[in-house]
This record gives sequence, C-alpha cells and structure tokens, in this order.
Amino acid sequence: MRNLIIVATALTFILASCKKDNNNEPTTQLQTPSADYFKLAVGNYWVYERWKIDANGVPSNLGTLDSAYVNGDTVMNGNTYYDYRYSLALNSPNWIRDSSGILINSIGEVLATNQLSTGVFKVSYITINLDTVADVDHFMTPTQVSITVPAGSFQCIQYNGEHTFRPPFDLTLNSGANPKTMQEEYTDGIGKIRYCYYYASMPDRFENRLLRYNVQ
Repeated sequence: MRNLIIVATALTFILASCKKDNNNEPTTQLQTPSADYFKLAVGNYWVYERWKIDANGVPSNLGTLDSAYVNGDTVMNGNTYYDYRYSLALNSPNWIRDSSGILINSIGEVLATNQLSTGVFKVSYITINLDTVADVDHFMTPTQVSITVPAGSFQCIQYNGEHTFRPPFDLTLNSGANPKTMQEEYTDGIGKIRYCYYYASMPDRFENRLLRYNVQ
C-alpha cells in the first residue's frame, strides 16, 4: 500500500475504481472549436522522456523512455472511437474520442476539454475495497500555459486532477501531503506534450516530457 501510484493521465486512474459524481461539461468557451488538441488518428504516436522532480524542485532525467500511440478505431453508437495505448494501458483497448474539443471515453465520461473555465467539470473518488481514500476534482486551467519539453516550447491547455486524501489515509498513506495535483498539457496540432504522476507515499513528482512524435 505504501507504493500506491497516482497517475494523472486523464484517461484512467489506477489507484482503484473511481466513482463519477457528476459529469457536467464546462460552459466557458475560450478555444476555437476547430482546434485539434488530442490528435486521434490511427498510427499517431508520441515518445516521452521520463523525469523526476524531487521535493526541492530539482529535476533529473531518469534515462528511460515512455510512449503512447493510437492502435485502431471502431464505431460505437454512431461515433468513431480510437484505441489509445500508453504504458498503463498496453494490453487492452482504451476507447476515447474527441467530441468537438471534449475528450470523452466510451461510457461518456469527460476526460479533458478545450473549453477552459475555472469550474470543476467532474468529481470522482479513489477507493480501496470499501474505503474512500481520496476525493478528486477535475478541472482545466482557465488560461493557456507555456510548456517547454525536449520537443520544443508550446502553448498548451492544461488538465488538472486534484487529489485530496481523506483521514486516516492522508497520514498513513500520503504522509499528510494534501492535495496532490496531477496535470496534463495538450497543444493544438500535436497532442499531449507532458503529463505527471506521483507515488502516494513519496514527495517526488514524475513527469513524462515529449521527445518526438508522429501525427497526421
């Protein structure tokens, strides 16, 4: 339990099952509907360098690579979904689609959006067995952010998953470090530029930073 991992990939949470509390889509439209932040097309791929940022904010390159790619597509209920594979979902399909700038999965959950606002668009929970470990607020940063990765410097939309651990897990599991906010950044025409994750029992932040990519 001490090595429990929290991943902010907006596509899944691997701590345990997440119960969706609401799924209201943001209403403040700040990006053009024609922008393509998620780049879902069969054959697209992205390669990332893995970094660690310690408790003092000092970054170090872990010397390993990670990748993501679009493995295939299918039609469900009249909509085309794409099988997005990455390190935490390599062995089974992970169906998502871009609905006019809103990234959703096959059961209709909003994962990220280019409709930037200050509001929380979804609330979920992290559970282990019958215990609720953490509350998760999902929201977008209300303005674009500048991100520099090995592939270059980009203006991005930013997803946030703010994890607040409940007692006694805030102390027994997470050493009182509340909240922990995981982030993903997407840029128009390329896709996901960076994403981060934490181990619940560690103060370090881990980041995957885009190194190279191939998109249609």
